[in-house]
Amino acid sequence: MGISHESLVIGHRSLVIGHWSSRAIAESLKIKTFTTKANSTLRGKDMQLGYFQKDALIEKLAKKFYAILGYVVPESYRMQSATHPAERACVAMAIFAVEEFELILAEFELEQLKEEKY
Repeated sequence: MGISHESLVIGHRSLVIGHWSSRAIAESLKIKTFTTKANSTLRGKDMQLGYFQKDALIEKLAKKFYAILGYVVPESYRMQSATHPAERACVAMAIFAVEEFELILAEFELEQLKEEKY
């Protein structure tokens, strides 16, 4: 007997039973790649995110975090309007990640200014 790979669909959510851990790893690698690209894109530019950029980034990250858990939502679904606890947790993680990223960027800018003075 082999392991079956079944999908359970409830409303707009689906849970794939089976290779979820490999999917989580793949999603994690995508997030690392995204962060690396964001760092290289923002380097040497005004590094402050605008309101709409921040909002879009939070939505994108929340959906990625939700996908790591094995769930999928439609592209048009607004995670920040969600009421489900798992979705709200993903939004909270996304907000935390964006805030941490902004702190890192601010520290980087400060270091750059210090280096320019010396």
